[in-house]
Amino acid sequence: MSSPQKAPRESSENDELDRLRFRLRTLTASSPEELFRELGMIRAEYDAKAAVVEEQLAVLEEELPVIGERLRQRKKEMKKIKTDVLAQRADYKLHVKKVHEFAAEHCPDVIDRLSSINEKLARIDQLKCKERAAELIDNCSLAISTSDVQGVLYSMEAAIKHVQEMNEMCPDGAAVYGNRLTEVASNVESWANKRLKQVLESIMWPWSDAQDERAYKAEIDELAKITGALYLALTLIVEDDDDTTSAADRLSTAVFDRVGTRFRFHFYGSRKTADPAHPEFFLRQLILWMRHSILLFSLVIQPVLEKNKAASASAHDSFVRMCCELGKEKACSLLDSAEYKQNVTLFSTLIDELIAFEEQRDDWELCPGQFSVLEVMCSDDVRMRWLKVENIACSARVDDILCSATRWNHRFVETFADVDPLLVCEAADAFVSLLLCLRLRAKPLPCGVTRKMFVDLQVILIDDFRSRLVQVANQAESPWETPFSQIMNAMWYLEKSIDEWGEAELVAALEEEGEREDARGRLAESVKMYKHVWEAMAGDVIGSFRSQLRTFAANYANQNWRGVTRLRSGDREISAAFCPLLLRVRTALSDTAAKMCAPAVVILFRRMLDVVAEILMEHVITLVHFNAEGADQMSFDVGVGLVSVVNSVLERTETTMRVEHEREMVKVLSCLRVLSLSVPNAMLLQEEMHASGDDEAEEKLMAMKIHLVDKELALTLLKRRSDIKLEGGRGPVKIGL
Repeated sequence: MSSPQKAPRESSENDELDRLRFRLRTLTASSPEELFRELGMIRAEYDAKAAVVEEQLAVLEEELPVIGERLRQRKKEMKKIKTDVLAQRADYKLHVKKVHEFAAEHCPDVIDRLSSINEKLARIDQLKCKERAAELIDNCSLAISTSDVQGVLYSMEAAIKHVQEMNEMCPDGAAVYGNRLTEVASNVESWANKRLKQVLESIMWPWSDAQDERAYKAEIDELAKITGALYLALTLIVEDDDDTTSAADRLSTAVFDRVGTRFRFHFYGSRKTADPAHPEFFLRQLILWMRHSILLFSLVIQPVLEKNKAASASAHDSFVRMCCELGKEKACSLLDSAEYKQNVTLFSTLIDELIAFEEQRDDWELCPGQFSVLEVMCSDDVRMRWLKVENIACSARVDDILCSATRWNHRFVETFADVDPLLVCEAADAFVSLLLCLRLRAKPLPCGVTRKMFVDLQVILIDDFRSRLVQVANQAESPWETPFSQIMNAMWYLEKSIDEWGEAELVAALEEEGEREDARGRLAESVKMYKHVWEAMAGDVIGSFRSQLRTFAANYANQNWRGVTRLRSGDREISAAFCPLLLRVRTALSDTAAKMCAPAVVILFRRMLDVVAEILMEHVITLVHFNAEGADQMSFDVGVGLVSVVNSVLERTETTMRVEHEREMVKVLSCLRVLSLSVPNAMLLQEEMHASGDDEAEEKLMAMKIHLVDKELALTLLKRRSDIKLEGGRGPVKIGL
């Protein structure tokens, strides 16, 4: 008995401990003082809780003895009452036994007479019950003949209740009068349907515009009574017929019948409203009826269902469902017609209008996601026709996008171009809009197979658009010309867009887990391909940049770096041969910042600076012979001229990059620092490098603020000094001045 009481307390204690552990884990203190302050706050909170609990325990300790004494007193009183009841029961049985013995001895026929009287009384009650049932049923028929709506409703309710009560008192009579009541129910159904039609005609229902229900209060009250009586009658008829259709559905159908009649009158036959070229006529009319006529269902039928405890039925949902059934019936008739089978334009128009119909239902909250009229588009033959039309339309749209005169322009006007860091062109923006349009068209589809086909179509379009962009990029004369940079930005934008909403939108539309995994894999492959294409195009940009710098670097390296004379620091200028290379670097970085999207600029800048460092190392520093003055001049060209110019470009692009912090550029500057050492320092460094191990040599170089240069590279650089002659790798033997 103790364990069931102990479990909840243990659970509560565990929850409190879990909360405390979570709070301790999520402390965000940045200093010991803040940590102890937050711990003090937690301790104070739990001290307050402990004080409250202690106060409650003290109160209980005082009250529990009094409560226990009261319970013990009540227990004694209950035992006494139990004893008295048992004694009285025994006395009663004894007196009954004595009465029977006395009657059997002195008047044995009294018991039989009493039994006979009881039977006659029961017979009288049965006759009265049957008489009452007959009276109620007759009253119901009389009320029908006099069109007394209130009388019909009252008589039906009373008759049904009375017949149900007769099952205990007079089962045979209940069966007989139940059959009679069912016959009357058929009359009630006929009368109610006729009366419904009259009242609905008087208020000109269904309504196509907003109505004030107060203007029809009397009619609505009468309709509520009629539908109440009709529901009771239908309940009896359904039970007698063993019909699977519920009384609630039959009631809704009876009231809705006028809507169906109006619909078929206007949208079937040869009337202008039934024009097959304008399916929007009947779909918009259904929307208007659902918006405005549904009010009557809510006011008349829903109270009847709630009163009779038909909780599973909803008048609102029933009205929407039956309107959608009318729409599906009409759409099927159009799809089966020869005109729609031959005319693709009509077929496409119907699709668009059905999708718009579902979107309007969603906007007006008319049972969104249920009773979709798009079910008619999910049969095998119609589905294949639809996908073929969508494929043709999307392919034509992609052609229009790539043939537009403004396809490579910024998607926003020039005035607002600075608010788009991705620099997306109109072609990429229009293609994403096309994908989103396809997704929205497939979203309301009730069929998982059709949704999967739409997902497949979108994946095909994504891959096809990438191939088309690659073909256009391959035709560009240079990576620096239009539309190469626009296509790179499009690749970046599409990769990120597909990666972000592909899982949430495309994959989520599928039902089967296997289909989701397949779509997820295909989308991931498409994202990888977009990234691969962008990397390849970035490689083309970097390759072009490298080839251009190689030419300028060759001219720069051909200068006489062994014959440079010492200049005063105030007279030093950037070498004339370095200016073309510097200008090309600045132009390339500026063009990249202006044409490429902001997230890609940092990546391209870093790669371009690596190329600059690579060109300087491979085509200048490791090939040229220097004297100290020549190396110092080159160090000035790179460390002052190149660094300052490139940093100014980086600052304008609002990046956090700095040239002097990039690894490869640090290495170049360190190499130039080695080469520009004075003759005595260069000789001393050469001697120390030979005398030191690898680790010790690196430490000495680090002390001289020469980074990323190891012992072997330092010795190789010192060999490029033409003003120092070395012999056998040992100390210097001659100094050329």
